[in-house]
Amino acid sequence: MNLDYYVSHFHVQDQILMAEHDRKAHSRLVYSVINPIFEKTAQFMLKEVLRLSGKSCMYFEVLD
Repeated sequence: MNLDYYVSHFHVQDQILMAEHDRKAHSRLVYSVINPIFEKTAQFMLKEVLRLSGKSCMYFEVLD
């Protein structure tokens, strides 16, 4: 993923400390489908996805 693009176009550094996260620890989520019965636990499921993939930051892109 192009981390420099996100940093230059959005205020990412206002939300996270860039020095705390390795460049390889960033990922992006383009598509996601969650069953409505799991909507309340979506936060925990995304945390597990990050933990299992070894990432610490996830950017969710909304495409037009």
